[in-house]
Amino acid sequence: MVTKIKDNHFLLSVDHEELYTIESSQWIYYIEKAQSEGWKPDGTLYDEDYKFEERSISEDVEENLFIYIKVHDEHLHWDGNYIEKSNQLIDSVDAYYLAVALEGIADKDFLDFLQRGSLRICE
Repeated sequence: MVTKIKDNHFLLSVDHEELYTIESSQWIYYIEKAQSEGWKPDGTLYDEDYKFEERSISEDVEENLFIYIKVHDEHLHWDGNYIEKSNQLIDSVDAYYLAVALEGIADKDFLDFLQRGSLRICE
């Protein structure tokens, strides 16, 4: 018997440090449905400082410089998507309007979570 492992998105409330787990297929559906309901996404924000801190564990200055250049390059090429899991941020206003677009579609717990402020789409 083959067990199917569900792919999930983990959303972290930045202000409240609360984690919300949602199946990736449901997250993608909500993003697409919200857009069809009139939500105009602002695009996610690449958190360059967070990415650098998470990767730079070395005492070696040259290695950290290389990491910084790589992270900065990723930032320059960031497309603002909501699907990739890259510790990107959804700002509080964008999250609020996502929730408004999903009223009557998504469950109350998810809508309440979206309205708590900025979110991080965790890796």
